[in-house]
Amino acid sequence: MQAQMKLIPLKRVNLKAHPQLNEAWLQDQIAEDPSILGLGELELKDRERRRQSGGRLDLLLQNEEQRFEVELQPGATDENHNHQRA
Repeated sequence: MQAQMKLIPLKRVNLKAHPQLNEAWLQDQIAEDPSILGLGELELKDRERRRQSGGRLDLLLQNEEQRFEVELQPGATDENHNHQRA
């Protein structure tokens, strides 16, 4: 007998306006299970890593072949946010 799967509809949540779910909460969720990003099997390498050019990198994830820099930014996209590379 096949196990029955239950579909759970997704609900969009505004983290910027939510009283409990915020950027820190989201960072914790990704750090705990990086696979939720859909990028394959990843391991957490570092959190809140200081950049030589200033600022901090929220999460650094990696697999055997690649590293992923994850910068969380609730709200509208700001292309200049934390891009202070030398």
